[in-house]
Amino acid sequence: MLSDHDFLRYSRQIMLPLCGELGIKTLAKARVVVIGAGGLATVVAPYLVGAGVGYLRLCDDDIVSVSNLPRQWLYSPAHIGQQKVRVMAAQLKALQPAAQVEAIPEYADNSNLCRLMSGADLVLDCSDNMTTRQLVNAYAMDAGVALVSAAAIGLHAQAAAFQPSLCGPHGNHGCYRCLYPIDSQRAGNCQSEGVLGPMVGMAGCYQAALALRILLGDPNVPWSQLWRLDSTLGEHQLLRIQPDPSCSVCGHVSHSNASSDDSSIPNSGV
Repeated sequence: MLSDHDFLRYSRQIMLPLCGELGIKTLAKARVVVIGAGGLATVVAPYLVGAGVGYLRLCDDDIVSVSNLPRQWLYSPAHIGQQKVRVMAAQLKALQPAAQVEAIPEYADNSNLCRLMSGADLVLDCSDNMTTRQLVNAYAMDAGVALVSAAAIGLHAQAAAFQPSLCGPHGNHGCYRCLYPIDSQRAGNCQSEGVLGPMVGMAGCYQAALALRILLGDPNVPWSQLWRLDSTLGEHQLLRIQPDPSCSVCGHVSHSNASSDDSSIPNSGV
C-alpha cells in the first residue's frame, strides 16, 4: 500500500488505467540508465524521477558550457565548468529526494559500456553522436534490454523504442542500426547546423513518455517505429523500421529497409 504522501504526490498518475497504485510501485523498483547528460537528458531525467522511477544512472564526461544553457535547462550560469552528471544528480535529488541517482562522469565507449548498462531495466540513449548511438544499440540488443533513442537537430525531432526480443529474424522489427547502417556521423550535427531549444524538449518529452509506458508495461508501445516531427511544416509521422537483412546487430531477415535511405531524417542529437 502506498503511503499517504506518495498517494497524494502521484494522485494524477494513479488515476490512469495504465498506472494505478501498482504502477507507482513498479516505477519505484525500476532501474534506468541514461547515456548522455545534454539537452535530451535534462528533459527526460526530471520526468522519470518525477514520475517515481526509483533508480537513475547518469553517464557522461562532459562539463557545462555557456552554449548549453539555451536548451539544457537543468543547468545555469553558476554550473559552467562543472561536470554535467554531478549537477544533474543534485538537481534531480532536489526534485525527488526519494530517488536514487548515480552520477558516473565517464564517456560511454567499448571499454565501459557493458558496465555502465549493467542491471538496467531500460536504457535511454540521450547521446549526441552516431558512434555512441550504434554502440548503445549493439549492447542493448546483446543484453536484451529495451532501448529508447531520441535526437533533435535544426527544427526537427525524432525518437524510437526498440525491444531486442522483437528485432531481427524472430520478431520482424528493425533495430537502430537497421535504420542507420553507419558507424560514424555523416550528416550535420548541432554544432555545425544548430538546433532550436524547444525541439530538444519535444524529442525528450516523447522519449520520456515512451520510457514510462515501457516501464509500466503498456502493451501498445510502438516498438521499432520512428516518430518524426518537422516543425517547419507542423507535421509528424510514425514510420515502421523494417529489419535490415544485412544488419550485423539484430540478425538476418529477408525484408528491405526503406527507412534508412531517407536522408531527410535527422540522425544527430544534442
